[in-house]
This record gives sequence, C-alpha cells and structure tokens, in this order.
Amino acid sequence: MNPGKFYSQEEQKHNAQSKLLSKKSSVLSTTRVVIFLTLLIGIIYLVNLRELQWSIGLTFLLVTIMAVLVRWHNKIKYKLRIANNSLGIISRERSRIKLEFSNEPTGEEFEDEHHPYSSDLDLFGKKSIFQLVDQTTSFFGKNKLVEWLKNDAGKPEIEKRQQAAIELANNQEWCLQYRSVGLTESLTNEQVDEFTEWMNEPPKLLQNKALKIASLILPTFFIMVAIGAYIFGYTLYATLPILIVSGIILSRQTKYAKLTVDQTFKTIGTLEVLSNQVELLETAEFNSDYLKEIKGRLLNPNNASEATRHLHKLLDRIQARNNMLHIFFNLAFLLDIWALLALEKWRQANAGQATQWFDTLATSETLISLSGMYFNFPEWVAPQFTDEIYTLKAEHLAHPMLKKEAVPNNFTFEGEGQTYLITGPNMAGKSTFLRTVAANWILAQTGAPVRASTFIFDPRAQVFTAMRVKDNLNESVSSFYAELDRIKQLIERISSGEKCLYFLDELLKGTNSADRHKGAESLIKQLHKLDATGFVSTHDLELGELASKENYVHNYSFESIIDNDLITFDYTIREGISSSFNACALMRKMGIEVKE
Repeated sequence: MNPGKFYSQEEQKHNAQSKLLSKKSSVLSTTRVVIFLTLLIGIIYLVNLRELQWSIGLTFLLVTIMAVLVRWHNKIKYKLRIANNSLGIISRERSRIKLEFSNEPTGEEFEDEHHPYSSDLDLFGKKSIFQLVDQTTSFFGKNKLVEWLKNDAGKPEIEKRQQAAIELANNQEWCLQYRSVGLTESLTNEQVDEFTEWMNEPPKLLQNKALKIASLILPTFFIMVAIGAYIFGYTLYATLPILIVSGIILSRQTKYAKLTVDQTFKTIGTLEVLSNQVELLETAEFNSDYLKEIKGRLLNPNNASEATRHLHKLLDRIQARNNMLHIFFNLAFLLDIWALLALEKWRQANAGQATQWFDTLATSETLISLSGMYFNFPEWVAPQFTDEIYTLKAEHLAHPMLKKEAVPNNFTFEGEGQTYLITGPNMAGKSTFLRTVAANWILAQTGAPVRASTFIFDPRAQVFTAMRVKDNLNESVSSFYAELDRIKQLIERISSGEKCLYFLDELLKGTNSADRHKGAESLIKQLHKLDATGFVSTHDLELGELASKENYVHNYSFESIIDNDLITFDYTIREGISSSFNACALMRKMGIEVKE
C-alpha cells in the first residue's frame, strides 16, 4: 500500500478511537467519584450507629467496587494511550518521509570519533542516518539498532534481516500496533539492570517450611474466628492474638518485602507493555526464518507473555503494601508472605530468561525500524549480493539524507587493490559522492534498503573513512597529525587481515602541495600492495597522472560551469580528471579582490 494512503487511513481510525475513549474515560472518572463518596458516607453512618459488622462489610464492598472500576478505567486509559501513540507515530513517519526530524532522538550519545566511519558519515546526530532508520521504542531497541549500524554483518545474517524486514513492511498495521504499545511506558538501563539483578537472586523463603505452614494456618484461624464472631455475636477482638502473631511474622520479613518493592517498583508499569508486545509476537503468523526464530525464543522454554503477565499481577500485590487498607488485610491474611513466596516461585521457574526476553524484543524493534525504511521509501531497493570481493554495481545511486531533488549517479567498481581518484572544483560533489557510496553501503550491511534502483555489493568489505578529521587542542594534536593517525589506523586494520573499503576525503590537505602530492601517491601505492580498495578525493590534479602509470588508479571527476561569475553544478560523476576550477570565482563572490 502507498505510505501516504496507509497513514491517512490509520490516522482517521485512531482519531475516532481517541475521541470515543476520551469520552468513556471522563464518564468513568465521574462515576468513580460518585460511588466512592456514596459508600463512604454509608460507612461513616454505620460506624456512628456502632454497626461494626455492617460497616466492615460495606468497606469490603467499597474496596471491591473501586478495585473493579479502577481496573476498568485503567484499561480504557491504556487503550487511549495506544490510540494517541499511534497518532504520534503517524505524524512522525510523515515527517520522516520528507526527511524532517525535528522531534526525533538524535542518537548523539552513541557518537564515537574512534569508530571506523560513524563520525564522518553522520551516522548519529541531527539529520543523521540514525534518525532516518530509528523506529525503536525502548533503550534496548536503540542499542540493538546502534549495534547493527556500527558493525558489519555477513551475507547470511543480512539476508535474514532483509527477508524479515520486507515481510514486516507488508504488515505495517501490526508494526504500528507494536510500536504504539511500546510507547506507553519506558524503561531505563538502570531499571533493567535492577530487574535483572532481582531475577537472579536466590530464594529466601521457599525453603522455610514453618513459614509456609504459618501462612496457611493463621489466615484460616482468622477467618474461622471472624465468622464465629458474626454468627454468635461475640466481639471481633477475639482475633487480636492471631493478628499479633501475624504481625511478628510480617515484621521479620518487612526489610525483604521493602527491598523487593524498591527493586521492582519502576518496572511494574513496563511489565504490562512487555507482556503485550511479547503476546503480539507470539500470536503473529510469520513466514521468514528470522521472525519464526524470534517467536520461538519467546515460547521456549516458558511462554514469555504468560510469564510476564503473571509477574505483573504478583508485583501488583506486593506493591499494594503501601496502601493503608493493606495493613489490616496483611495482618489478617499474611499477604506479604504469600506475595513473596509466589514471586520466588515465579523467579525460580523463569531464572535467566529476562536477558533473552529483552534481547529478543530489541531485535524485533530493530527489524521493525528496517521494515519502516522499506515501507516509507518504496522506490528504494533491497541490496543484492555478489561473491566478488570489493565489488559494487549501483544505478541511480543517491545519498539517503538528501531531498528528492538529489542527482543520482551510476557507478561500478570491482577488484582488490584499486583506487578511485575523485577530482573536481569546490562544492561540485566530491565529498558528497564519497558519503553517498559509504552511507548506502552501511545501510546495505545493516539489512536496510538503499537509495538506488540497483545495488549489488560484496558485504565482506568494511567501510573505513577519514573525512572530517579535527584537531584537538586539549591533546595538542593538529588536524594534519590527526589525519595521519587515522590513516595509521586504516593501515593497521588492513595489515591485520580486514577487508577495508576506504574513503579518504581531501587527502593530506593539512600540508604543503609538494608533500601532499608525494605523500598521497605513496599512500595509494601502499594501499594497493595491501590489496585494499577505496576512494580518494583531492584537488591535486597532478595526482591523477598516476593513472597513466598504474592500472589500479582510476580517474573520475565532477565539474562546474562558470558564466560571468555565476557558478552552476550538475553533480554528475564522469570518467577522467577534472578540467574546471572555481576557487577564484568563489572568492570574488565573497568580496575578495582576485585578479583575472
């Protein structure tokens, strides 16, 4: 389906749901207040008449009715959040298609200047590839996406990702629902760590047989005495000895109960979200191997959605100990003990599963992000593979972050030890072309579509860039020395056996022309001996003469047209050394008096 049509239909549907649910929520809020006040007045009236049994009965009724109403209201508010989340997602996806990311996470925290390519290719930050791809809803989903963007994958893994993402792209209604559920609550890294630590703690009460017996006998005695008081008319104070014994038992576990509450308090709301997401995965019918594998991880060894939903209910019980009414019921029925025993039993049955659940959900979110790329940009293509090392055959290739008016180019390279020398005047498109090839290569290795009509590549080659090398005053490092250090990293990687596809922009620009030419020529020859292939952009036209001596150097260029100081560009790559210059014209436009 056309993305625009799909988002319009979903917007209309969720708008209607949002209005209906908002009205229901408002009515139910008023109903809760009216019922609470009515029953509370009744309880106060009965207490004043010293009708203790009736006042206790009405209190039970109040608690029961309010619990039912609160649960009902929470379900409506949850559905309302889902509908509103869907509307927010639709708005963001429409902006993403137009390459507008004003409110999207930038991923700046993942920037790494020592990474082989992330700083040079705008992988993170404003108007970055991360913003283009990211549709995750959790921090662990974002971490997984970053992991895929920063690390190359082999052909089998990329094919698995492609197949799964394309299948999900054809089921965007499900993806929208999954993402909307994920946005209802959020977990931090620290919360997940606390939860995982709690999951792995050994049991403290399960082996205590005396405590188990007491938790059965004392509540039974309390019920019997209370019923006897009601039937035979004697005072409820007869239950006091039982409550005292229960209080002593509970006091010994207060610290443990409080610690459990503290460790799980921040995750309880998210458990419902996790269980709903897990259930969506478990109940979906998938065809691709990767999605079936993900589904299998959640069903074995235990059903993850049932386990997390059960845990959510158990934690609800232990969290209720902060309620004033809970104090009385806790003394009467040892609710804390029952809750702690049930939690330990659950933990014992699901030990070690939390890490797998979070990783599985992270993978699902990342695949949904890739599917969004296939859906939002249907004119982009799924990369194909070749077994020929250092090979690319691309048609109508354009930078993924440029608007629709970007000029596409066709380009092919193949073979080890080849250097593609790109010359041209300022602003003609040399650096953008290098980033175009490199950025699409990274998307292809991630499993995403690329902005081209044809893209056949060898995924074994790993991108390495030296394009935005900066000086560092704190470390007394000049930009030229920083560039040399970057090149040293490249040589070390290649020497260690890595297949690096290098992109060197304005090579050795920080030194004089003579040293630059000599150094660049020497480096190209060294990289050839190491069987590495890549691109070098330069203003040094003499460097292009190396192609007449060495058959592994290939000249390509961009040109500009100057007409009465008016400079225009066609941004089309062509074979050969550049024959145009525009520096003087540009300087004259900036007010610098340059003689003809």
